Amino acid sequence: MATHRHRHRRPDVALLRTALVIAAILVGVDGAQQLPTDLDASSTTSIAFNGLAYTGTIPTEFGLLTGVTSFEAQENSITGSIPSEIGLMAAVKATFKVQKNSLSGTIPTEFGGMTELVGGALFTNFLTGHLPTEMGRMTEIKSWFQGFSNLFSGPIPTEMGEYTKMVNGFKWQDAGFSKAIPTELGRFTKITKNFMIGSNKWCGDVPTEVQALSDGVTANWQVTTSSNSIGTTCSDWPLLPTYDNYSTVKSISVNQLDHTGTIPTEYGLLTECTEFNLGRNSLTGTIPSQLGLMTKVTTGGDWGLLQDNSLSSTVPTELGQLTNIVASFYLYANNLCDEIPTEVEALSEVVQYGWEITTGNYLGTVCSWPKLPTSLPAAYTTAVYHNDEDFTGSIPTEFGLLTEVTDLNLGRNSFTSTIPTELANMVKLQSGGEAGAYGLVMWNSLTGNIPTELGAGWSNFTSEFDLNSNKLTGPIPTEVRESYVATIHTATATATATSPPHPPPP
Repeated sequence: MATHRHRHRRPDVALLRTALVIAAILVGVDGAQQLPTDLDASSTTSIAFNGLAYTGTIPTEFGLLTGVTSFEAQENSITGSIPSEIGLMAAVKATFKVQKNSLSGTIPTEFGGMTELVGGALFTNFLTGHLPTEMGRMTEIKSWFQGFSNLFSGPIPTEMGEYTKMVNGFKWQDAGFSKAIPTELGRFTKITKNFMIGSNKWCGDVPTEVQALSDGVTANWQVTTSSNSIGTTCSDWPLLPTYDNYSTVKSISVNQLDHTGTIPTEYGLLTECTEFNLGRNSLTGTIPSQLGLMTKVTTGGDWGLLQDNSLSSTVPTELGQLTNIVASFYLYANNLCDEIPTEVEALSEVVQYGWEITTGNYLGTVCSWPKLPTSLPAAYTTAVYHNDEDFTGSIPTEFGLLTEVTDLNLGRNSFTSTIPTELANMVKLQSGGEAGAYGLVMWNSLTGNIPTELGAGWSNFTSEFDLNSNKLTGPIPTEVRESYVATIHTATATATATSPPHPPPP
């Protein structure tokens, strides 16, 4: 059984009184200065490198500066991605500003570790991908949290609805978002100025809860703009196109179009294709080995090839057959694991522009993400506790055989697929874990509807019915709502919870 305790260290008052503010002053460097990597972690409490033509990347060593409370590096020429080590700067509170640079790549999940942050600016960069749901942990966000003018994709995470202290400056317009506006943003009931999420690719209707905020916003309310598709139905995310005659297709470029599902193995028949760009979508599954047959591909296109999806498992050796590709070989920002095949690594000598594989993947680690056991002894198993243990895959239907279990906590993992109806056979189930333990199945990636069968099957359930922070859709079934009206915590796409959800994990 895994338990988690978090200890919060008191700030050193003496250190704060003698805080060293690091300010960058360029003297005759002609705009070529890079951010330092050797700042004193024991004395540096504030970083200010603003508007001084800094180049290069944000050093990973900044993660060692755990006493920094303010981070400013805006209006430079900084490139590369935001390093995951930034999340170690948990003391950053006043602000995090990196706007008006040339940052690219996805925002790391560790960014959500800055749980004391009250405001920040990421705008006017080239940031891509989906915002991490872990940003919902930043519950102290209060004003001027801005990410406009970027190249994000997908929807705004529902977890951002946890920013209930927001009073001014939620500006994420012209950022590339799509799908429906999250109902959860309607929890910004204190905001009075600058609620701006227009110029994205929204569809559906503006949620009633969000529209209601307009009564209290006295300046700069921007939701519906000409570039949106507000009022049109948000259909299911489209699958990739198929073709009657694959051999005639010369180019595929479906970048950032919210495609889902898997890559068809038939794409190996695209033997005349020279540009192949499936980047910045929501594709899952593995990379088909058949793609190695597309030997005429010369480019992955802008922001392309397969970057920034949710592809998993190994990089196929067969991709090493793409010896004509000279530009944009991008596989980064997926869930790829294991070693890079030698045949694929050899392509780096051929690609003249745009080679990036490792960033945002798990390459170098064994592809052995754990799956839940399916053969627990039903007669003797009375509790199942696998909270925050990096389990993936689906919840086994065999769990329905565990009829003696009274406590079930599978929270904070990476489960996908639907909630099995067979779980309703766990008729002795009473709890989703200890109070506040982020239990049952919360903080996963479960999809589909809440099974109606849980209403009758779990009639003994008394506490911690947590379905919060998944991708569930549809209303809460009447049978479930009536059974658990006192304990249900849910954040489904269309359902309204009967009591507030737990806060996100610390």
